[in-house]
Amino acid sequence: MAKAEPLLLIALSIRKKVLGEEHPDYANSLNNLAGFYAEQGNAEKAEPLYLEALSIRKKVLGETHPDYIVSLNNLAGFYNGQGKVAKAEPLLLIALSIRKKVLGEEHPDYANSLNNLAVHYFGQGNIQKAEPLYLEALSIRKKILGETHPDCALSLDNLAGFYNYLGRVEEAEPLFLEALSIRKKVLGEEHPDYFNSIESLAEFYYSKDDPTDAYKYYLLYPKYYKMEIHERLSFFSEEELNAYLKKALSGRDFFYSFIYEYPNRYDSLNIGAWQTESMLKCMILRNQQRVQETIENSRDTSLIALRDKYVDNKKQIGYWYSQPIDSRPANLKETEDQAEKQEKELTRKSEAFSKEIKLLNTSWSDVQQKLLKNEAAIEFVSFVTSIKIHGVIVFYMGH
Repeated sequence: MAKAEPLLLIALSIRKKVLGEEHPDYANSLNNLAGFYAEQGNAEKAEPLYLEALSIRKKVLGETHPDYIVSLNNLAGFYNGQGKVAKAEPLLLIALSIRKKVLGEEHPDYANSLNNLAVHYFGQGNIQKAEPLYLEALSIRKKILGETHPDCALSLDNLAGFYNYLGRVEEAEPLFLEALSIRKKVLGEEHPDYFNSIESLAEFYYSKDDPTDAYKYYLLYPKYYKMEIHERLSFFSEEELNAYLKKALSGRDFFYSFIYEYPNRYDSLNIGAWQTESMLKCMILRNQQRVQETIENSRDTSLIALRDKYVDNKKQIGYWYSQPIDSRPANLKETEDQAEKQEKELTRKSEAFSKEIKLLNTSWSDVQQKLLKNEAAIEFVSFVTSIKIHGVIVFYMGH
């Protein structure tokens, strides 16, 4: 994080000097820096930057330009995050009005604004205003984009969560399942949104006292955490990794709440839980920058080139698995095979790289093999309990 801020400030300074303070690219830099500060929780620095970017885009690009609407939505999202809902709502309404006037009521971006406003009202507890907006956004997306489009799955998932919150579980369940089905078919089981549906269904069944169905989905958690770590997270920037960990730790609270409530009923989850916790901690402890510096300082040009090709391939793989199946290149498997070979070669040639990979691949069986007689591996876990039991729990998992 500390390394990102000076780079953003340098980019802002260069654009200010070269392009001037009324150039769209200068506004882009302001918006990027604002987003960085907002992510860090630095509201005092973020707000004036969002406002300045909005002002420039309005003056230079005009009120009907897509970037101006993006600024309205960004600022509204920021205010909602700060609990300043009175400031957020007019911005969302302006964005909706502009899109309706410029794009019409049957445009995907108009549906996006409807959905944003629905989420806003839902967050305020204004159920009467939120529901028709969710339904209208879903209807437009189905009509314009088709019933199997990822945005339709998003609308279904949002509406399902809304109904579940209201206790309308009979309406929520088929929507959750339809969203899962679309994401599996269109995005594939490797896509993050498919795992989002897995999480939603696990939490849904847990909340409605159906532990058997909840267990089926919670059982998949370790698999998806491992897949995300190996295919995407290993080469995230520090800020991207922290954003992911915030989300992962939130979903983890439900997972551990379930295990805590049913400690002896689903033994197979215990090792999975240990593995999940271990992987998340490995991500926090890993030192990718140190590995990169070690390889570069070796002055071995072939090793450096190999590392660069490996990183590039892994980034490509992570990117394409975040896209719909139909848009993925035919040679993706070939890229995966290349990355696997490169990883093996780097493991042989670089001790630092080998240690990093070993850390990320540590499993329960690896730990178990190191234990002596009468020894146990204990992992302490702290989490915020949810759904049925409320409070902060610290417990240990031992094997």
